[in-house]
Amino acid sequence: MNYKIQFFLLLCLLLLSACQPQHPVEVPPSSPKPDDLSVTPAPLGTEEPINSYAPGKGDESLRRGPVYIDAKDILTLESFPLQFQLHVQGSLPTPCHQLRVVVDKPDQQNQIHVSIYSLVNPDQACTQVLDPFEVNIPLGSFPSGNYTILVNDERVGEITA
Repeated sequence: MNYKIQFFLLLCLLLLSACQPQHPVEVPPSSPKPDDLSVTPAPLGTEEPINSYAPGKGDESLRRGPVYIDAKDILTLESFPLQFQLHVQGSLPTPCHQLRVVVDKPDQQNQIHVSIYSLVNPDQACTQVLDPFEVNIPLGSFPSGNYTILVNDERVGEITA
């Protein structure tokens, strides 16, 4: 066969294959990484922000432990009404420790106390290595005024709602 016929046949095959219906490729739904420590922000208009690290059932059987906080910052979301989050970076004592966060309502001095700690099963054997985390903790929205944010009794900063 001469090269012109071979080229023509190859071109025809390529064109025909391009016209074949494509089979959809199924992409599995993305699942969150186990170490993804983000917190779902509260929907607009709700009083209580959603805190994924709030104490829950079964916590009473666990032992309270420390959290090593490296950095903390207050974030203001561009929403109406203004909503605030606390950005925290740190480490848990081991990968077996679970992060817990309690956000109190403002007190009479307009102070918002945030308690950050860890819980661990005392009977569980665990690798003794620090487990870094980075979380955004929703604080919610507040009536007009100035508020002071305290994390584990240490002042982080002030917000104006």
